[in-house]
Amino acid sequence: MKRGLYVLLALATVSMVASVSAAPVESATTHQQALRTVKVATGFRPDVLFTPFYVAQDLGYYRQAGLEVQMNYDRVSNLMQLVGNGTYTFAATAGDAAVIGAASGAPVRYVMAQYEKYPVGAMTLKDGGPKLTNPSQLKGLNIGISLPGARPITG
Repeated sequence: MKRGLYVLLALATVSMVASVSAAPVESATTHQQALRTVKVATGFRPDVLFTPFYVAQDLGYYRQAGLEVQMNYDRVSNLMQLVGNGTYTFAATAGDAAVIGAASGAPVRYVMAQYEKYPVGAMTLKDGGPKLTNPSQLKGLNIGISLPGARPITG
C-alpha cells in the first residue's frame, strides 16, 4: 500500500506538470533518457510533510516517470506568482495559497490534495516515558510542537 501512495504521488506530479502549461520545462539527459525538470517550491524548510516526495525521489519513481524533480525551500512571499511566471513548475503548499494567488492575478490552479489529515502524530519514548494509549493521557504533560520558535504547551 505504501508503494502505491508513492507511485500515485509520482503520477500526480506528472499530471501537475502537464497541467501547468505556462511553466517552461528544461530537459536533462541521463542514461540516454531525456528527463523533464520539475521545480517544486515549498516556501519554507524541508519538513515531514514532504516525505512522500522524498521517498518517491529515493526509490526512483520520478526518474521512472521521466522526471528530474528539484525541491526548493526558499522562503518567498510571492510563491504563487513565481509558479505563475514559470520560476517553479508547481508549489507544494496549503490549498488556500492557490486561491489567494489566483485572486491576486497569478495564473495558477489547485490540482491535488496530498493529505486528508495532518500527517504528524504524538509520540513518547519507548523506555522511560509515559505509556500513552490515547490522547486524553496527554493532559498535564509538556508537549513539543515542531514549529520554529514554538514553546512547549502544558496541558
